[in-house]
Amino acid sequence: MKKELLICVFIIACIILLDVLITKHTNASLESINNNLIELKEDIVKNENFDMSKMKEIDKQWNDEFKLLACYLEHDELEKIKTQLVIISSGMEMEDRELTIEEIDKAIYIIQHVESKQTLQLDNIF
Repeated sequence: MKKELLICVFIIACIILLDVLITKHTNASLESINNNLIELKEDIVKNENFDMSKMKEIDKQWNDEFKLLACYLEHDELEKIKTQLVIISSGMEMEDRELTIEEIDKAIYIIQHVESKQTLQLDNIF
C-alpha cells in the first residue's frame, strides 16, 4: 500500500513539475514574440514606415519557437498565430498602415489567448 501511494505521489509531482516548466517556456516564447509585435506596431504608428527586417526577425523567431511549441500545444492555435503573421507581412508589403495595425492587434490578442489557455487554472481544469 505504501509503495503504491509513493508511486502516485511521485507521478503527480512529475506531472506538476513538467506543467510548470512547459508553462514557463510557453509564456517566455509567446511574450517575446508579443513584445516584438508591440514594438513593430509602435514603429509603424510613429514613423509610418514599414521595416520589413523587423517583421522577418519576428517570423524567424516564430519559426524557431514553433518547432517546440508544436509538441505540446494545439496546432490550430499555433496556425492562427502563423496566419496572422503572414497577414501582417502582406499588409506591410502593400504598405497598408491601417490593415497592418489591425492585424498586429489581432495577433497580440491571439497570443494572449494562447498564453491564458495554457496556464494551469481551476477554470481550465473544470
